[in-house]
Amino acid sequence: MAVAREPAGYLRPGGFAATMSGVGPKPYLTVDDLPVRGKTVLLRVDINAPIVDGKVAGKDRIEAAAATVDQIASKGARVVILAHQGRKGDADFTSLREHASILDAITKCDVGFVDDVVIRVGEEGSGSRIDMRSHSRQGKGDLGVNAARIRSYMAALKGAI
Repeated sequence: MAVAREPAGYLRPGGFAATMSGVGPKPYLTVDDLPVRGKTVLLRVDINAPIVDGKVAGKDRIEAAAATVDQIASKGARVVILAHQGRKGDADFTSLREHASILDAITKCDVGFVDDVVIRVGEEGSGSRIDMRSHSRQGKGDLGVNAARIRSYMAALKGAI
């Protein structure tokens, strides 16, 4: 698994523009620098979209994410996307099922949707803390299947970083 802490798609002083022009050193890693062939990449994207009558009404952020997903997948990696839409209780809070469908139509790879795992990534010291839980802990049992899957995924993540 490859872990990159720099957000893709943001312009930084002396970063993307300098890299494209060939002027000056690149001050941070980009997707092009990551050796991801044969690995799984956990990609956190902001694909919040305007929601009108419960439906996605704009695709700009989804289209931007699609370009990054395609770029990583073209390097031979499997991409796992982490995202959310709005916050619980807000008018734009909704499932990402429609977002995934739009992403599937735009990207050159197959996009599936799993509405089961809740992951929180937070700052801790000089690194990050990952809190991953099965959504089924919120009231439905799964006889330990998701817990085993999460333990396996966390072990792979710890081994990769």
